[in-house]
Amino acid sequence: MGSTKTVNTILLGAKILQVVAGGVSRLEDVYQQVGLSKSTAHRILKSLAQTGFSYRDPITRTYHIGPLFLQLSVNPLVLHRLLIVCAADELRHLQETSRETSLLLIPLGDQRLVLKECPSSEGISLSHGEGSTTHIAVGSAGRVLLSQYDDQTLQQFFTVLDMPPIAPKFMSDPDLRMKEINTIRRRGYALTTGERFPDSAGISVPVKGYVCPVALCVFGPKFRYNPLDTMNDIQASAERISAKLRSVITETSLISDMKTMRREN
Repeated sequence: MGSTKTVNTILLGAKILQVVAGGVSRLEDVYQQVGLSKSTAHRILKSLAQTGFSYRDPITRTYHIGPLFLQLSVNPLVLHRLLIVCAADELRHLQETSRETSLLLIPLGDQRLVLKECPSSEGISLSHGEGSTTHIAVGSAGRVLLSQYDDQTLQQFFTVLDMPPIAPKFMSDPDLRMKEINTIRRRGYALTTGERFPDSAGISVPVKGYVCPVALCVFGPKFRYNPLDTMNDIQASAERISAKLRSVITETSLISDMKTMRREN
C-alpha cells in the first residue's frame, strides 16, 4: 500500500512539474489544472522545492522550475540521455554496415552538437568526437536540423546568425537558403561533400518525435564512401529511433497513468 502511494505521488509530482514548466506558477492555478485539492498540491510542491525540482519565490509566492533542472541542463549529454539510449543500437548498426562514422546530433544555439558518435574502424577514417560542436550552417547534419524548424522560426534565427567562412555561399542568400531547406524537407535527407573535412562525404536525415530537432548522420572519406549507398539504411534507422522515442515520450501517457491511478483510488 505504501509503495503504491509513493508511485502515485511521483506521478502527481511529475504532472505538477509539467504544469509549472508550462508557465503556471500560482498555487491556485496549479492545483486546478492538475485536478488536486489545494492542500495536496501545496504538499507536493513543497516537497519538490525541498529536493530542488521546483523553486518557490518567497516574495511573490509563485512556483518555478528549480535549480536541479538547471544543473542537469548544463550537460546536454546527460539531459538527452534518453535520446542517446534510443539511438545507440542504430548508430552501431550504421557504423557496421557502412564501415564509416555514424553520429547523432542536436542544435545548441547557433551550433550543432554531437551527442553520440560511433567512429569508423577503418585505418583511414573521419571523426568529429562526442561533445564537439560546429556551426549549424555547415554540413548535412546542420541543415537537416534547420529543416525541422518552421519558416517563422528560421527567419528569426537567420536575422541574428553570422555565417562562418566555411559555410557554403548559398546559406548567405535568403532565397537560395530556403530553397535548399525546402528541398531537404521534401526528400527527407541532405548530402554534403568537403565542407568540414576536405574530400569527405556525408548524408544526414531527421529523427522525428523528440523535444528538439535531431539529425542522424553517416560520413567518411569520399574516395571510399558514397552516401547514397547508405540512404535507405539510414532512413530506416531514423524511423526505428523515432518509433522508440514515441513509445516512451507521449503527451498522453502521464495523463493516462493519472486517470488509472484515480480510478484505483
